[in-house]
Amino acid sequence: MEELIEEGMIRGVLDLTPHELTEEVVGVGAYRPVKPGRLRSAGARGIPQVVSTGAMEYLCFGARESIPSGMRKRKIYMHNPYNANVRVSRSEMARIGETMAERLNGAKGPAAVLVPLRGWSIYGAPGGPLHDEPGCNILVKALKRHLSDRIRLEEVDAHINDERFAGRCVGRLLEFMGEGRSRGRHEP
Repeated sequence: MEELIEEGMIRGVLDLTPHELTEEVVGVGAYRPVKPGRLRSAGARGIPQVVSTGAMEYLCFGARESIPSGMRKRKIYMHNPYNANVRVSRSEMARIGETMAERLNGAKGPAAVLVPLRGWSIYGAPGGPLHDEPGCNILVKALKRHLSDRIRLEEVDAHINDERFAGRCVGRLLEFMGEGRSRGRHEP
């Protein structure tokens, strides 16, 4: 996606699961980006972006034996025999929130972060095997502390998979794209 944005193929970004940022900041995981810099391209190009926190509370690995030995005592959910999800530590959550804020603060166009308060994934939601509300709150507090006042931060009382949450995110992106067109910055 970052490359498509850089090539000018995308005019607005609705990024509900910027999970690769988690693995980039922590430095491990099955989906570490080949090219670092998640959440930078849209801001650099000035295109509207709405970002959420989907699946940022865990790291992905392959089979259980692919999990680094230092992480094997964390909460782990085996999605299947070949896909392990490992809970991110609270100190890592703080670093991820700071990095997310720093990257979004560089946006030349409109940007917002919408946080679903009832869960960022099925696994991390209340009752899920990777649930850690205080850990998620640490990331949100880091966002609140480090995000520029011009970046909107909105907490929504919904789960990331709820239709109401999706509608709120799409509505915000459409609002931003309408603002850009009215100032002559973006094509319809």
